[in-house]
Amino acid sequence: MKNITIAVDDAVYLAARRKAAEQSTSVSRLVADYLRTLSREDELRAERSQLLATLFDRTDRSPKRGPVGRLNRGEIHARDVR
Repeated sequence: MKNITIAVDDAVYLAARRKAAEQSTSVSRLVADYLRTLSREDELRAERSQLLATLFDRTDRSPKRGPVGRLNRGEIHARDVR
């Protein structure tokens, strides 16, 4: 585990101390947990992107429907497409 040093305004530090006390933890633990969530969000985003790519690949290989073509004004309103 690595230690890091950060600089924050006094008001931010005091708010973090209060929040840590409410959660019975330390400011260091709060920061570490927050940084872990950032890392996890990146992992989830990459996983979702991979799932979407797989889905699109499957969709591209499925039987195609005929082309829809452009709709005229009456068809748009008849279908209530917006």
